[in-house]
Amino acid sequence: PRRCPGNSLPPRREAPATFRAADRYSGDATCLNKQLGSWASWPRDVRRLVDFIVVDAGSPAEQSARRITGRARVSVYEVTEDLAWNIGGARNLAMFVAATEYVLLADIDVAIDQFVVRGLADVAHRHRDELWMLQSFLRVVRDDRGHILRLDPHPAVVFLSAATYWHVGGCDEDFVGHYGGTDKHFRWRAAHSPDVTVAAASR
Repeated sequence: PRRCPGNSLPPRREAPATFRAADRYSGDATCLNKQLGSWASWPRDVRRLVDFIVVDAGSPAEQSARRITGRARVSVYEVTEDLAWNIGGARNLAMFVAATEYVLLADIDVAIDQFVVRGLADVAHRHRDELWMLQSFLRVVRDDRGHILRLDPHPAVVFLSAATYWHVGGCDEDFVGHYGGTDKHFRWRAAHSPDVTVAAASR
């Protein structure tokens, strides 16, 4: 992996309410631009609660996250080899470079709003120094006309401490190249770790 010029790694913060949102990006410029616009629109006090990491998992040069983010206050890290479904590698890199104790792991097409940010900051503060993980964040499933069909738990979104992530063992990169196994395997190992509390964010 190669860190983009100008994006120095900040010192780990002491404030327990500050966390990082780490998004895996693989060439979907439309989603990344929407995220940048959304993040910039939040009130300043909300933006202070969260830093953003984008892990570029081998996107083409013309669609690179570094080119799209420009001067935005986003830390971009690159996986220089384009590997199919490199979810585990991208997430392990995101957690390795995260400069805060708490991290929201998601894909670039997952949108969160300022109210979620405030809620997660509060959760992080209340569960300081514990091994815990939030999962089952609800996503809206729509039909072709935009009508809401149902709410489903999103398999790829978790909020947890760095200590919890590495206690569980991180993501198994043996799943690289195969769709669908990384998230299930990580959640299974977290759920079966006697020292880790796993809760549903949708409750």
